[in-house]
Amino acid sequence: METIRIATLNINGMTSPTKIAMMENFLHTWEIDILLVQEVTKQVLHNLRGYQTLYNIGTNYRGTAIIAKEGIAFENITRIPSGRAIAARFNDCWLINIYGPSGTARRQDREAFYTGELVHVLTQPANNILMAGDFNCTLEKGDATGTLNQSRALTEIIRGMELRDAWNRTPESPGYTHYSTNGASRLDRIYVTKELYQRKEGLETIIAAFTDHLAVCLHLKQDKPILRMGRGYWKLDSTIFDNSAITQKLTTLWGQLQQQKRCFPNKTMWWDRYVKRRLTRFMQREQSERHKEHRAMENFYYSCIYDLLKRDHTHAKMRAQLNNLKAKLVKLQHRKLQAVFLDTDQADRIEGETPSLYNVLQMKRRREERTITALQEGGGEIQTTPAGIARTMTSYLKEKYSTIPVDKDSKQQLLSILQTSRKEEDMNYLM
Repeated sequence: METIRIATLNINGMTSPTKIAMMENFLHTWEIDILLVQEVTKQVLHNLRGYQTLYNIGTNYRGTAIIAKEGIAFENITRIPSGRAIAARFNDCWLINIYGPSGTARRQDREAFYTGELVHVLTQPANNILMAGDFNCTLEKGDATGTLNQSRALTEIIRGMELRDAWNRTPESPGYTHYSTNGASRLDRIYVTKELYQRKEGLETIIAAFTDHLAVCLHLKQDKPILRMGRGYWKLDSTIFDNSAITQKLTTLWGQLQQQKRCFPNKTMWWDRYVKRRLTRFMQREQSERHKEHRAMENFYYSCIYDLLKRDHTHAKMRAQLNNLKAKLVKLQHRKLQAVFLDTDQADRIEGETPSLYNVLQMKRRREERTITALQEGGGEIQTTPAGIARTMTSYLKEKYSTIPVDKDSKQQLLSILQTSRKEEDMNYLM
């Protein structure tokens, strides 16, 4: 088991070559493996020696990015149009990088961001979550020396996702990360799930001379999971039928399936052994293609945004084009978020409703209720690790459904007393 260092830092939109060189030196000096950065205004962080960068500058010029050592692989990279959040899966952990709207005057914008816009990166199923960044608000009295700029929405996210503040705040060690003429505050924080908290080896704040924020660095024991969470049951996304091309394909397929009915002795066998499999494969393939198209279109819009930011346009023209691209991204994400309702009770839905933080937390609760966290073996020992639970379940099912000896004489005697008569109307129905 090795230690990995994950840090968060607001870089104040820096573009100076000198400051970028200072940042590169900062990464190597403190041996940081993954750095979550906020307030990224331009793509100037991709030439850092030994590191790779994932950007989400977005349409507000105040974006986020993930900087990681070369060789670290990420999956399911997810962005939101404004640029204020980017997320990715790293091994067994879902990393979320956040840059919340700042200022007391923008409190409503900040609450709307946490309850609505951020939902897009909270829907991924994950064993562990690490959420970090510049939240631009506080949750506890000790987080600031001056006026508290609290957020109820963020408090609800922390509670609902069962996250813990990785910093052990004490009067001697308040952990302030930003100092101004009005006082000091702890705007930059790292929140983790219980398992990650137990793997914490240390946490520290680090001065970065190229920005007015301090970095927060978490030292985490990292080990590749023995057993990863599976893909789960496939569920039909009913919104796929909104596409007329798909319904036309389905109509054509159904006609082909009807023609094969004569090849089976009855309707039941035709449906169970042939139709259900073909329909399932068809819907899975169409949903997969739809997901690929969605991802390609999303990447295209983001590339258009980055290309636009490099051009020399007037402010009014730039703003209009950015707003147009942002609207298209929001529409794409709204369509994708409808999948949240696949794991939502009917009682929790409202016709035409946009998935909200409430729906995400309800989905998380139901997933946890369906997850086996402990299993008792036949000998009485309780298994709590994923590998132990899988091994116990495999042994039990193997024994339960293995071949058992059968007394042929008893079988014949049982069959001889069974009633075999069937009604004529039942026979006709089965044909």
